[in-house]
Amino acid sequence: MKNVFLILFLFSITLSYAQPPEPKNGYRWVLWDQYSDEFNGTELDRSKWRDSFQGWKGRAPAKFDPSTISVQGGNMQIRNKKLATPDGPYTIGGGAVQSLEKTAYFGYYECKFKASRIAMSTTFWMSNPKRNIIGPTKLSGDCAKDKWSQELDICESIGGSFNGGSKFRTQMNFNTHYRYVDCNGAPEKFYSAGNNAVEGNGQQANADLVGSESWEDFHTYGCYWRNDKVVDFYVDDNFAGTVNVRRDVVDSPFSKPMGINMVTETYNWAKPYPSNAQLANNAINTSYYDWIRSYRLIPIFDPEFQNTANRPTKPAIFEEEIKWSNTPVVDIANKKVTVSYVYKANLDRDLVIHVYDANQNEVFSKKISALEGFGKNQYVATVNSSLPAGNYTVVADIRPVGGSNAQVIAKTDGSVTPPNPTSIAIPGTIQAEKFIIKNGEVKTENTPGGGQNLGFIKNNNYTEYDINVATAGSYKLEAFVSSNGVGGNIVASVGGNNLATLTVPVNNEWHNYNTPVSGNLNLASGVQKIRFTYTGSTGFLFNFDRAVLSLNTPVGSADCSVAPSGLAVSSVTNNSVTFSFDNTTNDTRTFELRAFPQGGFNGDINTGGVGFAAAAAGSTTVTMSNLQADTSYDFVFRALCSGGTPGTTALVTSTGTTSGGNSTTPETITLAPINDTYLQGGSNYNNTIVRIEKGKRVGYLMYDLSGINGTITDAKLRFTVTGDAGNGNLNVNLGNSNNWNEINLSNNNKPASGTLLGSINKTYTIGQTETVDLQTSSISGNSLSLVLSATSGNDFAFAAKENSGSTAPQLVVTYQSSKSGINDVNSFGQKALLFPNPAKDIIQLSGVSKNATVTISDISGKLVRVKMKSEKNARELNVSDLKSGMYFVIIKENQNKKVLRFSKK
Repeated sequence: MKNVFLILFLFSITLSYAQPPEPKNGYRWVLWDQYSDEFNGTELDRSKWRDSFQGWKGRAPAKFDPSTISVQGGNMQIRNKKLATPDGPYTIGGGAVQSLEKTAYFGYYECKFKASRIAMSTTFWMSNPKRNIIGPTKLSGDCAKDKWSQELDICESIGGSFNGGSKFRTQMNFNTHYRYVDCNGAPEKFYSAGNNAVEGNGQQANADLVGSESWEDFHTYGCYWRNDKVVDFYVDDNFAGTVNVRRDVVDSPFSKPMGINMVTETYNWAKPYPSNAQLANNAINTSYYDWIRSYRLIPIFDPEFQNTANRPTKPAIFEEEIKWSNTPVVDIANKKVTVSYVYKANLDRDLVIHVYDANQNEVFSKKISALEGFGKNQYVATVNSSLPAGNYTVVADIRPVGGSNAQVIAKTDGSVTPPNPTSIAIPGTIQAEKFIIKNGEVKTENTPGGGQNLGFIKNNNYTEYDINVATAGSYKLEAFVSSNGVGGNIVASVGGNNLATLTVPVNNEWHNYNTPVSGNLNLASGVQKIRFTYTGSTGFLFNFDRAVLSLNTPVGSADCSVAPSGLAVSSVTNNSVTFSFDNTTNDTRTFELRAFPQGGFNGDINTGGVGFAAAAAGSTTVTMSNLQADTSYDFVFRALCSGGTPGTTALVTSTGTTSGGNSTTPETITLAPINDTYLQGGSNYNNTIVRIEKGKRVGYLMYDLSGINGTITDAKLRFTVTGDAGNGNLNVNLGNSNNWNEINLSNNNKPASGTLLGSINKTYTIGQTETVDLQTSSISGNSLSLVLSATSGNDFAFAAKENSGSTAPQLVVTYQSSKSGINDVNSFGQKALLFPNPAKDIIQLSGVSKNATVTISDISGKLVRVKMKSEKNARELNVSDLKSGMYFVIIKENQNKKVLRFSKK
């Protein structure tokens, strides 16, 4: 009976809901299937995970033993044990489950597990392999031999007792490590930050577990990898702390994708190690992983997959719902409905917005998409018909795509906020958009009065009415009168300004009160007097039936909940950036723009910046001038409200880059090969290494130089020795043709060796990166073929681009740009480069400004993907979901365009 209870208990835990933090506006979290698993099967999913750790056997005395790993009862389990036969220093069997892919990038990662109750860890972390540092560092300069890797320890838990205290049982322990090996090959150094006092820097955190210790129950551990410098941590859905990754070596320490690890191991600082009796006790020796979930942040209306055939079936991890994040606004004057909402959906849904009047009649509805995920958005709908003055209710629901009202899954409440301004306050009442004076009193009804006397005017007399105008604006005034038809004029005025004159015809009949004295006037806020004056025949009476004052359009746009929208770069020069934005002639707010050096805006616009600009009332553009050429800025934009509700709108941020710069400054890029292979005895060997041996094995490399627009002044070839060590002289010659690739290379089409570009003669050690200086006078054209051959010594091998453990051979090129001058806004296209090519998962763009748009199309011209990570002067595009084939990257900025071609493996 206990076993049955345990299975039911674990199953109920599986159904519990966790979630990422609320996404930023206009985006949604989408479950990344490749790095997610509910572990509800009977074995490990081999399309996602391996039961070993590549390149690492484990930390003695525990080694990673695949036999400890199983999937059962809704959990992935690692049952730690004593090894039946010791393996050198290894006497304990732990386990490691590692993702097959290492493309996990900025996003949210969480795992729900229960630790074992022995002195072994239960962990959830991310890492990537060592790679050479390209370019200079803060410690070593540009030595070409230093290496680095990332490690993100989301949680390390130890459920058993050891000599380090109880923190590892009662708190979430997290760390970030920038792992660095210097140019001299000194022991690896960890630059660490986190709340783990043993391996981190012991920073303070609110990381206590909720309800129980780590071995007693399941807890959820998560992290939001925001960017290359900052990671937020969460435990049991509570914020635990933020870590700023140490930047001792480089300014962007966490800049590359990683893989995911779930590991149990021993630590040399957590002793005593578990005893044989503890390892044999199945009640305490097992770590349970309920699920792991990973999320990508993508734009709210962008599909995750362009090709639905590639779309995986995902588990229902969300409790589907939709809520208002701000109260909806019905703008009667401009016939718009603004809704701000948060939703969760396990599948693509329809989101339907309903507007009901005071009688609960639906007067408007709008259907938009609520794509799968956890999203947050603000949406403005335009109502095609008029909205009479009155009270409204706004409700939104989510339903299956194409679903009916009977299939609603979840809906919001009916809250609504009228826009400001929409009303005029009059003593005793407030009536949206209009008021009525009738029988000497303010009335809220909207129907004609039926001839009842409001007041009398005769001779040159007048009558006045006081009103309290809450908001300055443009208004229409209508006065309805009746007369005995003997002629004369009635003039309506405010503050001495005449509105309009009604001429009463001489027809000896009563004039119908439905014909008004009307006109438009601008009213200041506060108490105003409306005067009606009769001029005409002496002694005749005129009867007022009613007077109606209606708001035409809001003036001053004092609704400070509405920020400027549609912000976009409209032009760029070497010292200015101009933005356009949505605006109408009725929106007369002042628009303010400030600039900050990229990354320098801390959320407070009043901290200054490098400039200020304002657009006049009614303007649709604002320009920031006196900026530095070829520099990226964060721009912060808002509207300053006026009228009866002064204040400022929310901030709108964007990034722009000025053009130009010093045309004499050289530029350096690093290229990966588009082809690399070697020939041995006429046979082509295209694999993870390129072998070189005198008289037997010759290497061939090809690089794409089409993106270089200028004169090459320096070139270096770098490769990392792997597989086999060796020694001797290596020649790098110019290939005399480019009519080959790594698949079809043979003795018949191989390029012959031309000009000797460079050589080195030395001992080649495994793991060492070597550099060959190349003479540049013979390097030109769109493609470069290199022939690598040994003239003495023993054979050796270096990593090819297919080698996941080492860096591909790199061509480092410095060139003098041929751009024409500082006002050349097309410079982004001249220096734009793409690598690696062919690509597997990630392609990098360099020389692309952040205000350029980047899209990808297939060979037919169909748009297939737009998913990227932006940096100051580089972009990374995730192409892992694309099928093999040829694609085009289209880069556009203003009227300029550049197309780069790449091949997807």
